Amino acid sequence: YKRQVTIRPGWGDMKYFVMLDMVRQKFMDPELGRKLLETGDTLLVEGNLWGDRYWGVDLKTGFGENNLGKILMKVRDELRMSRVCSRSRKARRSGVGGVAAPFLS
Repeated sequence: YKRQVTIRPGWGDMKYFVMLDMVRQKFMDPELGRKLLETGDTLLVEGNLWGDRYWGVDLKTGFGENNLGKILMKVRDELRMSRVCSRSRKARRSGVGGVAAPFLS
């Protein structure tokens, strides 16, 4: 059974960026963001049995672009960097971890 739908013009050029935006929004949820960060540096693969080789990898053949997995890893890296930057800003405001200025005599 195959769906018959009309795809909007230009969808092929924009679908990656639409998915990237949606995944970013999804993982803004603190609990979901924490779970994504807990995957560490694990390779994330969207494996499937229905032959989607654009978003994932067809588990029957082992082939696919794995774009959803790549997006998840990109968002994970962005979350990691935003937390590092956030901690750095907090440390600067509190004076922790900064370089002490020498006393002037």
